[in-house]
Amino acid sequence: MISLHDNLLKHKTEHETRRRVERASTKSWNRIHENGKEDQRPENRRSVSSTIYTREPNAQAVVAPLNASETNAWTKGGVRTSEEYMIISGGFSDKEWHSFPVWAFNLTDSHSTNAGNWIPMFGGSSTIPGRMGHLSAVYEEYLYVVGGMLYKENAFYVEKNIEVHRCKISPYFEDVERDMEWETLMPTVIGRDLYKPRGEAQGGLYTMGNHTALIIQGGLHVYRKSNRINSQVNEPLSDVWAFFFHNNSLVQLNGPFDAPEPRTAHAGTIAGDRLCLFGGMTLQEDAWGGAMQWDMLSDVWEFDLVRRTWTRIAVYPLLPRSYHTMVANANNELVVFGGYRVTQNVAGEPLRLVFSDTLKLNFFRLRSEVVWLKADMGSEWEHDIAHGISHRLEHTAVVDQYDTSYVWGGRFKTVKELDGLYSLNISQNSNVSWSVAVSDIEGYDQTLHLLVAVMLFMSVLFTALCGTLHRQAEEVATTAGAAGPSMLRRSSGLTPAMIASLPTTKYDPSSSSEECCAICLVEYQPDQEIRKLGCGHEFHFSCVDSWLANNASCPACRAEVTPEEGFLFENNGLFSLNHFCRVLPNFLRLDASRRWIGPLSSTSRTTVDGSSTNSNEVELPYLSDLELVDPDSASMDSSTDSMPHQDSGDEANANPTARARSRRRRGRRGSRRRSRFTREVVISNVPLRGNLENELV
Repeated sequence: MISLHDNLLKHKTEHETRRRVERASTKSWNRIHENGKEDQRPENRRSVSSTIYTREPNAQAVVAPLNASETNAWTKGGVRTSEEYMIISGGFSDKEWHSFPVWAFNLTDSHSTNAGNWIPMFGGSSTIPGRMGHLSAVYEEYLYVVGGMLYKENAFYVEKNIEVHRCKISPYFEDVERDMEWETLMPTVIGRDLYKPRGEAQGGLYTMGNHTALIIQGGLHVYRKSNRINSQVNEPLSDVWAFFFHNNSLVQLNGPFDAPEPRTAHAGTIAGDRLCLFGGMTLQEDAWGGAMQWDMLSDVWEFDLVRRTWTRIAVYPLLPRSYHTMVANANNELVVFGGYRVTQNVAGEPLRLVFSDTLKLNFFRLRSEVVWLKADMGSEWEHDIAHGISHRLEHTAVVDQYDTSYVWGGRFKTVKELDGLYSLNISQNSNVSWSVAVSDIEGYDQTLHLLVAVMLFMSVLFTALCGTLHRQAEEVATTAGAAGPSMLRRSSGLTPAMIASLPTTKYDPSSSSEECCAICLVEYQPDQEIRKLGCGHEFHFSCVDSWLANNASCPACRAEVTPEEGFLFENNGLFSLNHFCRVLPNFLRLDASRRWIGPLSSTSRTTVDGSSTNSNEVELPYLSDLELVDPDSASMDSSTDSMPHQDSGDEANANPTARARSRRRRGRRGSRRRSRFTREVVISNVPLRGNLENELV
């Protein structure tokens, strides 16, 4: 006869089996329901450490099995006889980093009900300082804590002494009100090198013969050179150590050669007889400035714990990661989740990426060609975002006896943005579909290349446009001469002719109120020739001329300097140009002898006083304005006038009035032919004398 108790056990076992089958059929991450009120669940934290604790009904703890062949120790006659707990410890929140909380979650119950309870396991007078990035493991009912990063006065640091902390946790499952009692061990160090206290190390439990050890690899050693705040030194590590529980000793395992780059923020786990590492960050010297900077790593390494040798595994594509997690299932397949990467955009600014993808790698089978596989969560996850896992870094992960991976904690931008416990079946019978992974920023790389190409094309186009505008500006300036500033002229100052027309004087200390140039602050010398503006301020030639070339104002008082304020210097005296046209200085300039030269034809003439001028000088008895004359139009006028002149010869000979009119027309045409210039001086009744050349530069 079957008892009621046996029926209940059978029903419970069938229910648990059905739930495990349902969990195995899922293709994406599943959120575990956490029972209890908010104060009965742990506050989300980052950089916590997690481990598996196996507890039997008689409160005798055992070490978790290393592979699937040992799973028979977990069941007897098809009925569960032990329970698995996920132990999380330490970590920081956004505002709290002093305490060291410890919580336990029943993973075995979650397999049958998709829910579980958190058990608080902290309190008491003998606690350890709060820390993050430490390693933890359970051995013979004791929770061991090794290393970690502590925080004080806005800086991270590590323990000065080599210490291992432990606490017996089995009593807290019977009495949750019991306070935790920690003790500190000082292990014996055995190795070629000195063991350095560290945080963010990686490793796991491994059995060597009859003894179990906690493998410790890499991490970050932090120290200060002095008491100054900015004297912190970060030293990534690459050595491998084993902490043996039975004799409290630290033994160095790695040799001096073929070690991977020193690293921190990487992921590591034990798979069979190998310690596997992936990614992380290392310090490299900047090729440009020589400063040390953090570089992302994408390499995969394995350390043979039997032969104690390193081997690098060539894996494609390269996927740089840091602050991610990696666990191994019963088939020694590595499963990676989340993480963080820093790259650069087109402008050279840092581009920070946080991941939520799940990767798998099995280099024990595919030695010839090893590739990353990426889990395809499909539409099931896309339509169930509330229950799906989100992007995160600095989280923690474990794997239980059923090859189910659990992820808890971490952060995105802040810690409080995330919460919850998530699970994913990573066993060989899992329904998760995998495909070959591609580069993290493959699409971004294509966009980046396209953007660079567009920018190069635009720069070439802009350069060509600027060159065209510059040539047009030169052509306009050549055609217009000094007639005025070009529309494309960038400067708003005066032309050289305008500047040359400004008056000068000799410095007289007795009459001048200024002792030095206001621009260069150099004192004037007696009888030194200086430039005097219309506002009365005086400056050196070299100082003020370069200023006026770009600014049509006084450097001292900002009074406007216009061509009307210029003066014309001649041997016969000083003549004001205020009553002349504004554009006159644009057509005339001073030569080395301070004579005004301009674009008039060179012909020998007789001056008013009877003296003869040379070919480069003309007398202007009357000058008041300037007129622009198109040489093409002048030629056209001459050609058109010549035809009536030839046809009307008889009429001109017959009529005296017509002959006089014809002579006047021929005189005007002759003056046009002799000029052949683009500018012409128009004679009026204002007396002025000047020496001019026939060409203007």
